[in-house]
Amino acid sequence: MVKPETGLLDTVAHNTWMFSLTSIVLVFVGWAVTYNNSVKLATRSESKSLVDSLCKLIHEISDISIEYWLNKSHKQKNINRKNGIRQTVKHFDDGTQSRLFVMNVFAKMNQSVKYIELLDGRGIHIDKSVFPLFLSKVTLDCEKSISLSPQERAARVQEILAYSQESMNHIYTVFQNHHRPSKPLRPLYFMRQKWKEIEKWYDDLG
Repeated sequence: MVKPETGLLDTVAHNTWMFSLTSIVLVFVGWAVTYNNSVKLATRSESKSLVDSLCKLIHEISDISIEYWLNKSHKQKNINRKNGIRQTVKHFDDGTQSRLFVMNVFAKMNQSVKYIELLDGRGIHIDKSVFPLFLSKVTLDCEKSISLSPQERAARVQEILAYSQESMNHIYTVFQNHHRPSKPLRPLYFMRQKWKEIEKWYDDLG
């Protein structure tokens, strides 16, 4: 006895459960990929915010250092008039300005260390040896700055600017290496490259 041929519709009807299961699996796979990408973007955004805050602190240290070494680390003169006679009064730094400057710098540097620790916990490992060099240029002999010439103070400012820029470049480079920017997907270019690799492999066989 000849068995009746099974049609396409009958085959689909008997395997409906397989199509349903496949659809469910694909939905979960798509959800997992979307969730993973969302988590990566959120983590990158949070890490970028910490990096920006850290660089902002370094920039602030650089600004107050420039202000101190150029404007607050030399003799101040006040010109008064008394009974029509000009009187010049010189004010010498008794150490108050330098102490306030150092306290301000160290307060900001302590906050920078906290940011570095948070970034380290996120896998962004910043070389901490960069900052002691920067800190030494900012505060070294600041209490003696009043005895330095304007040229020497300007030279110190140039060194501070160089080290602050180097520190910020290092931070952004480490962040960029850890969170590489996504590249646009180009399927046609990808297929051409793979096809060229296959052709090269085939030619090598011959």
